[in-house]
Amino acid sequence: MSHLRDMAATAGMTLQDRRGERQEQAPPPEGELVVVDHPAAVGGLDPHQWIIVHTRSFEDSVEAMMAAAITFRPREAVSKLSTWLAFANYLTLHGAAPVDDLSTVVNAVMGAEPAVSHAKDDRGTHALSHYGSLPVAANATATWTPDIFSYTLGQEREGGSPEIDLIGRGRILVYGPDITLTSGEWKIEAEFDFLVFDDVVDLRFDWGHAEDTTTGFYKIEKAGRYKIEMTRSWLTNQTAELRLWVQHGMLHGQIHFLGAVVSRIA
Repeated sequence: MSHLRDMAATAGMTLQDRRGERQEQAPPPEGELVVVDHPAAVGGLDPHQWIIVHTRSFEDSVEAMMAAAITFRPREAVSKLSTWLAFANYLTLHGAAPVDDLSTVVNAVMGAEPAVSHAKDDRGTHALSHYGSLPVAANATATWTPDIFSYTLGQEREGGSPEIDLIGRGRILVYGPDITLTSGEWKIEAEFDFLVFDDVVDLRFDWGHAEDTTTGFYKIEKAGRYKIEMTRSWLTNQTAELRLWVQHGMLHGQIHFLGAVVSRIA
């Protein structure tokens, strides 16, 4: 933030740091640069007054944001970043001007100091690749790897892994990753390996936001690799979640969840 403040001073502007404020901001007077960290704060402002800051490389930008999100688990960081990228997409569609190569602001948005060094983490790059160019393309796609989903363990909400033991009562097995999608029709293709012995398994998949989902029921009768496709329309920017349930109790069997590919089809 100090770097941005210095740049504003060089341009003869004053900087108002209003991060943490969620109420709508009044249009700033001439010569004042306002920084906010919540989309609700810009509701009353003209998008033409906004500047979208990004680096020349989408991959470098996402890696920098992942490194800056040091207080979040990786899957939480990816979810948070998707909200900001959807916000940037909205502003771009409504007249905001892009600016290249000011990567320090990416870190400032996350509320953390720029990382000196960090291990390469490409989870965000793959999971958020539908934001690789703004505005989001009609055929944008993203790969959601297994490690950004959440897995139950028995009756516990967390603690599981993509290699899921089906033994036990009917329950939710997989959920997440709560990544924000823009308006449009989005298709998800989820893959999993199914291992079971002389049994039939009824699975349920939900695809959507919160309780507003498309739901499909599938009967699995033999071992093998399966792909489930589902589509749903997003009317506005909202988080997206895939949920996988086993519908009844099981005495044996295993599912290996392989992740999903998400694509915008309209």
